[in-house]
Amino acid sequence: MPDPIFGTWTGQSGYDAGVRLLEQGLPDAVFAASDLMALGMMRAFSEAGVRVPDDVSIVGFDDHEFAQQFTPPLTTVRQDFEALGARCLEVLFANSEEAVLTAPIRPRLLVRESTRLRGKESS
Repeated sequence: MPDPIFGTWTGQSGYDAGVRLLEQGLPDAVFAASDLMALGMMRAFSEAGVRVPDDVSIVGFDDHEFAQQFTPPLTTVRQDFEALGARCLEVLFANSEEAVLTAPIRPRLLVRESTRLRGKESS
């Protein structure tokens, strides 16, 4: 497994990470820290003739409004920002002695066309 590649949540950062992955050797799948990074990475792979998801799967994070418009549509993680905002206000306005500061808000994986099953199970 390659070491994590750090970036700045931008498309250019994703593109640069994609180029580095191409130089290091392509993994089966990549999880990008943002949908913009995933888009940049998809561009780098496309320019190198690497097919998503046939050669590598890509997952983004944010479920940006354009994630479904990618080619292929991006598998991504969606956060419930409404629940997160409500929870922040609840903690902000609660008596600090009463406030429960940790309460998980579960994200949701939206499986689209940028991923596919690999390995023995996919044969």
